[in-house]
Amino acid sequence: MKPIFILLALCSSLLVSAGALPSSDTADKEAAARAIFEQLVRARGDQRMPPPEFIFTTQKANGARAEDGKVILEELAYDVCSGLGEDGETALAGLLGHELIHYYEKHEWEGGFISVVRGEDAEGSRALTRAVKENLFALKKDEIEADYLGGFLAHLAGYPSTDVMPRVLEGIYAAYELEEEQAKYPTLSERKLIATETHRELTGLINVFTMGNALTTLQRYPDALTYYEHVLDHFQSREIYNNLGVVYVQAALPMFKAATVKYLYPVELDLDSRLDGQTRNVGVDRETREYYLRQAIRNFQRAQLLDDQYAVAQLNQACVHALLAQSMQEAPAPPEQAELARDHLLEAGIRARAAIRRAEARGLAQTAANGHLLLGIVAALEGRPAAVGAAWGRAGASPLTALNQSIHDTGNLPPKKERPADDFAMEETLDDRSITDVRDELPEWQEELMIMRRPDRIRLQSYRDDASATALLRHEVNGGREALLIFQPTENYAGETALELSLGARREAIIEEYDQPDYFVPTAGGLTLVYEQSGIVFVLRDDVLVSWWLFSATE
Repeated sequence: MKPIFILLALCSSLLVSAGALPSSDTADKEAAARAIFEQLVRARGDQRMPPPEFIFTTQKANGARAEDGKVILEELAYDVCSGLGEDGETALAGLLGHELIHYYEKHEWEGGFISVVRGEDAEGSRALTRAVKENLFALKKDEIEADYLGGFLAHLAGYPSTDVMPRVLEGIYAAYELEEEQAKYPTLSERKLIATETHRELTGLINVFTMGNALTTLQRYPDALTYYEHVLDHFQSREIYNNLGVVYVQAALPMFKAATVKYLYPVELDLDSRLDGQTRNVGVDRETREYYLRQAIRNFQRAQLLDDQYAVAQLNQACVHALLAQSMQEAPAPPEQAELARDHLLEAGIRARAAIRRAEARGLAQTAANGHLLLGIVAALEGRPAAVGAAWGRAGASPLTALNQSIHDTGNLPPKKERPADDFAMEETLDDRSITDVRDELPEWQEELMIMRRPDRIRLQSYRDDASATALLRHEVNGGREALLIFQPTENYAGETALELSLGARREAIIEEYDQPDYFVPTAGGLTLVYEQSGIVFVLRDDVLVSWWLFSATE
């Protein structure tokens, strides 16, 4: 099968192009800082607590702090970040992400990012010293957690992960005229060492998340589940719960009879197996597939507990209710299942309309369109042809809508354009190296992380080369009996693909040069195109190329 799913997190790190901060007018500084703060709050997606109020002040006290339901940023701390040039936005995102973690994790220590600025008077200094002494262990723990999770939050918000925090600390200490050694508090050198070590751990977590997304894109769902669960041990987010739900949906789909699920849901698209007349090979298993579908709903619900306005999880729940209805209707179906199936279709329609409203309120046009697409599928399953056309008309033109229209009109997908057997594909490279070159001469890995020990040993290996602006990730099972190698450009890569496409290319240009993909993955706001023969994946947002990566699998 070639399933398709909504994978918002896959694109979340591509929304922002980090760079220098404005450094002249105070109002411009506040506007830039507020925009980063709001992006971080959106990425957190946790509506169980009201988002903190953002305060930008010219006062000089603690640099940045979270207290009394507020995140307070001082202009002087902003200036320190601004002084880092092209790393300015990344530095400020890390600083504000740090304070947001203090707020959301309800850390008791709220002394501020630097926490060691002298009190306004001697008594204030003595009080601070006493508080630090009493809470030193908790302070260190909270600061490390805030650095770590704040960095991952910044990554989800779209800011590149760089080891910038030691420079921020140096700048803060200089700007606030602090001594390197403070009584009962980690020294500047210790803080910098903690920041560097935390960045190393953060990079590992980001790599786990990235590999989970890659495994899901390439339909290796059991392994993807392991990676997402590893991330959830450290950081709970709506995107990761949503992705877990998607994996369970994909696990359930092969357990239907081939004729039962004929429409292509916004969470599923099968071009190869359906066009080639292949049958699902897992076997029909109603009990297991419905268990998987309910597990999917549970994870989508967890995503919505973090953000009850999260339209993607609402839409995915709607899709699962429609699939549950089809599961209950699949012959031979007990008569008592018919009413339950109708209830699930009703629920699918309700949730699809709710997803549309929420998506439109947040400007998520693609998710809203997918909601209308699902309403058309529900209408088709209920035997309401007029409503099908109306819903798909509102969904607008898209590859998924066109394919479903073909199924509705003819009962079949349009014929697949077969590539000639001798069709030549140029070898893709990054920095003049193909993935075959890399695979044949693997580097000495900079990091190796054990993801799972039993029943299989799953390990993630990583290597980043800043000189060539490329990075390698290798998913390894049981010492290499199975492996997936990902070769990707980093944020500073300026090269082109083999057919001379670069960032900013439109989908039409990619299709013209590379032909239709083997399959594509709709995402919230974008699309991912997968070319198996060339071993390349294109990631688009609003039909514009924002990233690509190469892959090679051995089994």
